[in-house]
Amino acid sequence: MTDRPAIYLFPYLRLREEVNAGPWVLQPLDPRKLDEPFDSFGRTLKALLSRFRDEAGQPLTTATLVQRREPELDPGEAREHERSALQAAVLFAAADANAGQGNEIPWEAPALNLATAEVATFFVGELTALERGTFVRTRGGTLNRRTIGGGTVHDDFVVVPAPEGLVTIPDLSLDGQLLDAVYRISMEALSDASTKTMREVWAALHWHGRAWENSPLHTMPDILVQLKTAIEALSQVKPEQRAASASLKRSTAQ
Repeated sequence: MTDRPAIYLFPYLRLREEVNAGPWVLQPLDPRKLDEPFDSFGRTLKALLSRFRDEAGQPLTTATLVQRREPELDPGEAREHERSALQAAVLFAAADANAGQGNEIPWEAPALNLATAEVATFFVGELTALERGTFVRTRGGTLNRRTIGGGTVHDDFVVVPAPEGLVTIPDLSLDGQLLDAVYRISMEALSDASTKTMREVWAALHWHGRAWENSPLHTMPDILVQLKTAIEALSQVKPEQRAASASLKRSTAQ
């Protein structure tokens, strides 16, 4: 692994096992690592997670850590595309995993153990070098936008509430092949050389993800329109994309 200028987390995603997507590896964050007294990175993660709140308003104690197996790309459009593709892949794979549980979706009964879109919330914490044994944010880092002035992840005033629609945080097993396929399709769709088909698939992924949101303002007519839009975007998908579209249709049927 190489040094990274950022911490990548899916704070509300709970994985049963490690999984890969392109150059990224998604790892369940072991709480024991966070308790190692001489591990500065572990201490930073523990302090960071304590600032997030779960669906019950309690501090998080674990999450999904994302690390890049290759050197980090320089800041710019390509780097942003990688992050967008990764989040899209995780969102789609989480919805697919939830559909595999056989759950129905009565949106008026949020007590069910549903993996809504909110579990794919992606946190990027930009970092500078270690200062006094603690990673600190650079100007413009994600948490920095939520505070006034500076501060580190240890500051008591830095609190990140749970996403409005977060219902629960279930343990999931993501399909590694599906995750990697959606990531690569998304990267191609976001590139300057993307084809019409890839752009249509990207549109379908977007609207499918929107359909899984659980905001109180998100109604069943909204969901049906978004699912219809997603399926229509796939109506002309070529044979090499059928695996992704079949999984999409399976998850929407649940």
